[in-house]
Amino acid sequence: MTQTMTLVYYWRHNFGQKPQIVAELYKLRLGAVDYAGGMSLSTDPATYQGRGKSVITLLNEIGKGTRDCLLACDYRLQQGGKMVVGRPNTISGLAGEVIGGVSYKVLRLQDEKELDYSTWPVFAACHPQQGTFCRWKSMENCIATWYHTGSLPVEVGSLTPGQLEVLCYEYMKDGNIIERLLCPIGRALREIDIVGIAADGSRVFAQVTFATNRNILMDKASRLLEFGHGRGKCIMFCPVLDFSFEGVECISIPKVFEAADKTMLRAMLSPM
Repeated sequence: MTQTMTLVYYWRHNFGQKPQIVAELYKLRLGAVDYAGGMSLSTDPATYQGRGKSVITLLNEIGKGTRDCLLACDYRLQQGGKMVVGRPNTISGLAGEVIGGVSYKVLRLQDEKELDYSTWPVFAACHPQQGTFCRWKSMENCIATWYHTGSLPVEVGSLTPGQLEVLCYEYMKDGNIIERLLCPIGRALREIDIVGIAADGSRVFAQVTFATNRNILMDKASRLLEFGHGRGKCIMFCPVLDFSFEGVECISIPKVFEAADKTMLRAMLSPM
């Protein structure tokens, strides 16, 4: 199986803001869940309900080696912000273990590599927003490539949202669309990511989005136009090549990426 086909699962570790537990899991290189209020060591899915049941079922499959995957264990409470990426230990499999007086269901990592968020901020910026354990589809190729090569693939998905906003600003600056910023990038309004002025003094309002759903794009473009109409030029950067909206100049993110300065791209995709 090629590295880009490797499944990647994101595993969040908070546990009610208990840094001592997270530190112990980090030290032992364990991924853990505490369904059933931390009162059960059972790894039998029938013991649990709802989301807990489905996650325990999946963890059992992973622990038995039925899936070629990497586990990205987020130990954000660890000083400095750490993630450990590795393969599941299929010899020990999913097991019950008491840590700090609480019963957890754990999987041990093997062949693991440590990732520091301060060095690789893209992984901190793009982690799933909800759930303890889930597939990390959006970053699968990035995580797998980093794990196998120690670097990031040169592609749009390797950039943080903030880096992409900078790239879009540079594109407008190089194309003489914008001359100066009027406020920090990404800190204007919900509808606006970049606010600046053109050489003739007119305002420029731009939004950068990763959204691909056309209904979502229509809504974003509508709100952008509602804000910027009569005030200045409205520009939307999005991944969809053929998206258009009357009154808004739509520029594809792949076009921006292709035109980007390659030295700057390499710097963006290198360890900080």
